[in-house]
Amino acid sequence: MASVQQFLGKPATDVPFSPPSARGEADTPVAGGGGACALHASSGHEQREAFKKQPAPASHDSFYGLAAKGRRLCRFLHRDLGYLFFGVTLAYAASGLALNHLHDWNPNYSISRQETRVAALPPEQHFTRDDAANLLSRAGVDQPYLKHYAPAPDQVRIFFQNGTATFNRSTGLLVVESLKRRPLLHTFNKLHYNPGRWWTWFADVFCVALLIIAISGLFLLRGYHGIARRGGVLVVIGILFPTILVILYL
Repeated sequence: MASVQQFLGKPATDVPFSPPSARGEADTPVAGGGGACALHASSGHEQREAFKKQPAPASHDSFYGLAAKGRRLCRFLHRDLGYLFFGVTLAYAASGLALNHLHDWNPNYSISRQETRVAALPPEQHFTRDDAANLLSRAGVDQPYLKHYAPAPDQVRIFFQNGTATFNRSTGLLVVESLKRRPLLHTFNKLHYNPGRWWTWFADVFCVALLIIAISGLFLLRGYHGIARRGGVLVVIGILFPTILVILYL
């Protein structure tokens, strides 16, 4: 195999050599090319830092600055209004759920039913107020008597405070139904039905707050979970689903 000197056409001694110190370079030993990699990484890091320090275009900076300020405002409104109207939201949600099932139960009162056997009274015998009060006392009702009437010849309906009693004169069966207000839920339902003008103004403020909470929630996040991607898909689903139900059943 030809030597390097023969291949180049001149002896190797003709090629001048100068040490790193003579070229102004640091005489640093290089093992396995690690020094060259470190020098390349260092220069790449310096280039990236220099690129970051370059001023961004004015339009780019103003757009992202406004977007950041808008997200901060949305977070502020969403957080503070959510805290402020938490109690009212809970009351409306509970009463709405209760009123949505009126065919299943009484959302304002709990009804207790009691059956008692007493002496029968002939239908031709006149039924008086004292008779009604005596029946209520025998059934253990301590509420004041209000009135009574006869829906049928052998039947008497007695009204008392927070309840009714039905007496069958032929069989002597006395059925007492007592009403008791449901704690808190009765008040929540009353507020849901708008009890007065004073509540109308407060409810209007609450509705505006709900709109702000809903709209600001769209812009809290950016990226994959933001309105432009996954969040937008959920918004579309949330609009389409009730829309389809309305079209099909209304």
